[in-house]
Amino acid sequence: MFEIGKTEVQDEYAPIPNGMYPAFVDEVMFKASKAGAEYMNVKFKIFGDNYANRVVWNIYNVMHPKEQVRNIAFGDLKKMFTANGMEESEMDFTSKEQLAAAVKDCRVYLKLTQKTDDYGTKNVIKGYDVLDEKNKSSTTSFTADSIPF
Repeated sequence: MFEIGKTEVQDEYAPIPNGMYPAFVDEVMFKASKAGAEYMNVKFKIFGDNYANRVVWNIYNVMHPKEQVRNIAFGDLKKMFTANGMEESEMDFTSKEQLAAAVKDCRVYLKLTQKTDDYGTKNVIKGYDVLDEKNKSSTTSFTADSIPF
C-alpha cells in the first residue's frame, strides 16, 4: 500500500541553517549581468551527513568595470584559495579559464548565513575555512568515506 497522503513533505529549497558546512566546487560558469559585466557564478555542493547534496551559489564579480567591486571578489577568492591550501604565489592567473580551473579544485568549509530580500530568504557565504579535522565543531559531521573526491 502506498500511503502518500500521510507523508510529510520536506522543503528541499528552504535555506540551510547558519553554520559551517563541508563543500566542494561543483560547477564554475561565466555569465553576463544585465548591465553587461561578466561575472563568475560558482556552485558549491555540500557533503556529509546533514544537508548532503544541497547546493549554494555564489557570484564573484571578477570582471566588473569597477575596481572596488573586483577587489571584493578577489578578496573572497583569496580567502577560499587560502582555506584550500594554496600559496599566494599560486594565485595569479593569466586567463579566466585558469581561474575557473583553480576554483573548480576547491574543497572548503563554507560559513553560511541567511539573508532575506524581496525574493525571500537565501543562504549567503560569509567565509571559508580549512577542510580538516580541526573543525570538529562544525554543524555537519563527516568521515573520510563521505568526502566525494
